[in-house]
Amino acid sequence: ATLIAPRYALTAAHCVLDMGEELIFGRAYIFSEEGQTVSVERAFIHPGFEAENYLNDIAVLRLDRALELKPVPLGSPPEQSDSRNRSLTIAPTRAAELYVENQMPTTEISWGSAALFLGWGRNVDGYYSARLRRADTSLAAHQECRAVYADSGIKITDQMICAGLRGDACSGDSGGPLLIVNERSQIRQIGIVSFGMGCGLAGYPGVYTRIDRYRDWIDAILNGTDNPR
Repeated sequence: ATLIAPRYALTAAHCVLDMGEELIFGRAYIFSEEGQTVSVERAFIHPGFEAENYLNDIAVLRLDRALELKPVPLGSPPEQSDSRNRSLTIAPTRAAELYVENQMPTTEISWGSAALFLGWGRNVDGYYSARLRRADTSLAAHQECRAVYADSGIKITDQMICAGLRGDACSGDSGGPLLIVNERSQIRQIGIVSFGMGCGLAGYPGVYTRIDRYRDWIDAILNGTDNPR
C-alpha cells in the first residue's frame, strides 16, 4: 500500500482480501524496527471490483491514526488512445492537492517512458525479499498490451496501465506503486501493481490499475464521504 494522505493508503482491492490486521509504513528492511505500525480502521473496496478479471482493482484504506510520513502525490499517464510517442503534461489529482503542500512540477511522459515500481515480491529464485526492492520498467503501449493478453481471457481496459519493457512485477508486489520520476528526482504515483503473466514472463507486460480513472472516487473517500460512487 502507498500512503496518499496522513490517514489514508492506496492499494489493490485483491490485496485487501488477504490483508493482515496491521500495516507498517516507512520500513525498507523487514527485520528492522524503523517505520510506523498502524491498524486499518476501514477498507473501501471499489464497488465495481471483480476479482476474477481484476476489473477496478483498487481500494482505499482508512488508518486508525494519522501518520507522520510524507504522502506520495498522485498523477496521470498519457491517454490510452495516444500513440507510444506522444507526450502529455502530467497534473496532480485533486486528492493530492488536498494533502501535499509542495506539489511536484508538471512532467511530460510518453509510452515507452521510464517508470519504476517498489515491492517485496519474489526474486528470480522464488524467494520473497527481506528488503523493499526497486525495479525499473517502462510504459507499454495500450494496444500492444491488449493484443498480448487477448488469448488469456483477461480484457485490458482503459482503467489499466501496462508496463514491462524493462522488467515486471512478481508475486508479492501486488498493491505497490507504479511511479514516474522527474528530472528533480520528485515522484508521482500513476498506477497500482495489479497482475501479470507469471513472474516477469518475457513478452507479457505487467498490468497496473490506472489511478487517475478513479480520482473522483478517491477524493470522495478522502473528503469523508462514507458511501462514494
